Amino acid sequence: MKHLWVKTSTEVFEDGGKSIQYTCEDFPGVFVYSNAVYIPHTYDNGRWLYRSFAIETPLGFLAKEFRTLREAKAFVESGQLEKAIKAGQPALAEGERNR
Repeated sequence: MKHLWVKTSTEVFEDGGKSIQYTCEDFPGVFVYSNAVYIPHTYDNGRWLYRSFAIETPLGFLAKEFRTLREAKAFVESGQLEKAIKAGQPALAEGERNR
């Protein structure tokens, strides 16, 4: 079954980084985030771009990080998120997504 993920919000930070939130009707209360953050180099030598992808549930943010947006969405779509929640793994963490 093909799932349609829709961009629901975009937050742009002062340094040019951004956080994009995606949701899918098939998974109510679950959000996937694509984060881009600029981190300063040592000795004030410019900045480098750090990308991360996270999943938020009604219980909090998943403590697992993903390499790509596709990987994060596949984790939800394949039922692995549901298994992690049922197993009570230390998979859920309260707090901020990577910023």
